Amino acid sequence: MGFFAGDSVADGLINVSVADKLGEVIFSRAYEGGAIEENIQLAIGENARLALTKAMTDIVTKIPQDKDL
Repeated sequence: MGFFAGDSVADGLINVSVADKLGEVIFSRAYEGGAIEENIQLAIGENARLALTKAMTDIVTKIPQDKDL
């Protein structure tokens, strides 16, 4: 008898657009991120939530670091 383990993988994409007072887009960029929750034993929502939370954290930390923004 053996045990099986898998990984929960999450990828995300956020589009950020900034417009001036006239509504003209002056900045637009897509930010991507991802994460893996390794060696999970059960395919349950909690494992997906952990991977998604890490992926969103990855994306959200990239936005303020963008020197062009």
